[in-house]
Amino acid sequence: MTNLIIRRPAGKAVVHNFPYFGNTMVPLFRTSEMPDVPRSVRPAANIVEDEQKFTIELAVPGFDKNDITIEAKENLIIVKGARSQEEVAAQNFILKQFHALNFERMFRMPETADMDTIQASLQHGILTLNIQKAQKPEPRKIQIQ
Repeated sequence: MTNLIIRRPAGKAVVHNFPYFGNTMVPLFRTSEMPDVPRSVRPAANIVEDEQKFTIELAVPGFDKNDITIEAKENLIIVKGARSQEEVAAQNFILKQFHALNFERMFRMPETADMDTIQASLQHGILTLNIQKAQKPEPRKIQIQ
């Protein structure tokens, strides 16, 4: 059996052809020079289905329950969040990396979801929505008259 050794001299040459690339990009990403405008984020989500319900979990660290609104329209759930930092605007920051954040997520639920049973809770930065499944109508016997 032989060992295969792969050499990539072209890759090394490419790196050496652009020695100043990293230095020219640094000013573009300096956070202290970024304006403090609300930024939109997309919170990570988990969706779980079991026999009785659907569960949606959203990672929203730093958001308070008063910062979040949840709307249900037909089979659509809309979760919006807005966090502002107006109270710290008067401070003289040396470095400021916390910014005002906004988000909006929409979830289209299947017809089996009972949209009138949505319950929400917020613990440790995780917003949890529980949506019960609609009860299937039991077959009934029809008497002939």
